[in-house]
Amino acid sequence: MFNKILANLPYNPSGVEELSFYLKRLKKEQSVRRLGFVLVAMSMFVQIFAASVPPQKSMAASSNDIIRGGVNNRSEILAAWDKPGSDISSIYGKFGVTRADIAALPTKPNATVKSNASDFWSVGRNSLSGYSGVSENDKDNEVRLKSGGSTFYMRKLNAWGVASYPAFKGHVKSTGKQFWILVDCGNFTQLGKETPAKPKLEIRKTVLGGKTTVAPGETFTYRVEYRNSQDDSLAEGVQLRDDLDSGYVDKLSPSLAMNTSGIMVKNIGSMASTDKSRIFDVTVRVKPNITGGTKICNLAKLLASNATDVTSPKICVTVVRAGTPPPPPSFNPPQPEVPPGSTKSVTNVTQNLSGNQAISTTVNGGDVIEYKLITANSNASAKTGYEVIDYVGDVLEYADLDMAFLAAEGATFNATTNQVVWSNQTLPANGQLEKKFRVTMKSPIPSTNSPTPASTSFDCKISNEYGDEISMTVACPVLKTVEELPNTGPGTTIGIAFTVTAISGYFFARSSLLSKELGIVKKEYTTAGV
Repeated sequence: MFNKILANLPYNPSGVEELSFYLKRLKKEQSVRRLGFVLVAMSMFVQIFAASVPPQKSMAASSNDIIRGGVNNRSEILAAWDKPGSDISSIYGKFGVTRADIAALPTKPNATVKSNASDFWSVGRNSLSGYSGVSENDKDNEVRLKSGGSTFYMRKLNAWGVASYPAFKGHVKSTGKQFWILVDCGNFTQLGKETPAKPKLEIRKTVLGGKTTVAPGETFTYRVEYRNSQDDSLAEGVQLRDDLDSGYVDKLSPSLAMNTSGIMVKNIGSMASTDKSRIFDVTVRVKPNITGGTKICNLAKLLASNATDVTSPKICVTVVRAGTPPPPPSFNPPQPEVPPGSTKSVTNVTQNLSGNQAISTTVNGGDVIEYKLITANSNASAKTGYEVIDYVGDVLEYADLDMAFLAAEGATFNATTNQVVWSNQTLPANGQLEKKFRVTMKSPIPSTNSPTPASTSFDCKISNEYGDEISMTVACPVLKTVEELPNTGPGTTIGIAFTVTAISGYFFARSSLLSKELGIVKKEYTTAGV
């Protein structure tokens, strides 16, 4: 069109008016192309910025992180070390790491740790007992460590499953030992576990309620309380052996096998240090034909492959028959003092299920779940000023706490630590304290995905530990996921953006040049007076 107008212009001077019309249209087109070019160029710069600044994970920070939210460079590790009140120097220092060893790390991550490639052990602030997706074997082999007033836990890195972790690789200068600082969490990692102390086993056996006499046919319960009391240690190959007078009593529970000598063995495996005792109850019934005055005695033994065996003092009860003079009650030797033991049970109030039935049944939205916490004191004296504390953070991801029921039970809820607390409690001598709380499952059940493998968050299970760990499956909604995403990395997107920007720039430049040339032609013909 423009070529035709320009070719005829020497013969048809009135064509200048038509040229002016098209010049105005061309200037409008130039404005549109300018705006388009600017917007496309801006989008390309956004793509470049997005590629140069890697995205951060949502919900990346975890309470298990040694350095909250992880680290991206060496300076952030040093800043965490130097921060006033920080325990990083104590935790890393537990393994011989100094600030100079951290300063010698590369500026950026220089290694990738594959969890199943070697015997990698890593630390974290949370015990594995709160992680429903972790195997019982990994939980049993966890080591509790203490340093500088902080408690943290060492366990196999592979406990979280097979995964690869970017890391800073360094060496302890004094020993030459290799170590890694994981980028995602700042957790210290090394080859092999750290157990600097020898385990110390403790055991105590009593008759529940302090009984010293029983009648033929009567049922009573032996309680065994045991633990490893030595921090920084892991008792291995642990067995609990209970010797029953099988000629005088019949065992009702537990369902463990008992040999002809009345010895019952509970294989525990590995046992880290704990502040509270574990509880093992054995319920028996006196045989009906037992003579009055018979003493029924019992003891328990705790063994480990790497610790000194311990045996509880023998404890006896005396059989008393009706219509015969009562014999003197049994005198039992004093038992060693042990910390209170703890255990718990659960009831699905909505589905009317309790015990193992409740645990093995899927929890639905709107279900009311009741937990019962049992704190046992088998010592001869009461304990006053005791605090019963239970962490419920994992449960509250899928449930709401029944505050009215909690208040009626005399407890409070600490929203900062996600703990239910009964303060200033008294544990009766040779007795136990029972406390309850309830939660109501959210309806609908949240469909949030678990952010990382090393997280307790939103894993479609609610786990709660008080001596015993109870984990229940939640009826999570099925999430529609993309099985495979197209392979469009930052290089592809930047290439596409550059191509579109170049094309847009070409048409803008072409429009500008054409507009300028037509303007010159119009000016020459107008000033020439043609």
